Amino acid sequence: MSDDTIIRTAYHECGHAVAAALLGGHIDLLTIEPEEDELFPDRSGEIRVVWPEGNCSERELGVKEIKVALAGPIVEMIYDGTKFAPEFIEEWHYDWKLAVDRAREFLPKNKPVALHLAHFANELLAFFERDDVWAAVAALADELEAHESLEPEDIDDVLRAWPIGI
Repeated sequence: MSDDTIIRTAYHECGHAVAAALLGGHIDLLTIEPEEDELFPDRSGEIRVVWPEGNCSERELGVKEIKVALAGPIVEMIYDGTKFAPEFIEEWHYDWKLAVDRAREFLPKNKPVALHLAHFANELLAFFERDDVWAAVAALADELEAHESLEPEDIDDVLRAWPIGI
């Protein structure tokens, strides 16, 4: 991978991680050097989030998963200074598919899925463009780029050092 791809991937994965942590998830794995996977052979990063059981309804969990899925592409767009629709970028296919699947399963059917997802994307864009949030993402991405994988304690330490007001 080129240096630019490594940095972009670190920001992308850290977008997922910051969103997951703020929504109450525990990040079990965060890496830009994922193990080979037959189902997703072209992936360049991986995050695994564990959600506490019994803390929310299935619908609330579905909404959290939508936000986490979209957060990676949103952060990467901010980093790149571009505004692409996530559904049209091949590298973001898995994130978009997960968001669409959860939206179809858990969100009201009275409006198109794309409108629900656009609402979440705009909400996430405004959130991640805040200085306090971007500082936390950048600090975490720097650590991930330097170490390629971060342990849960390392993620927690970085995010504690950059408190984000919600």
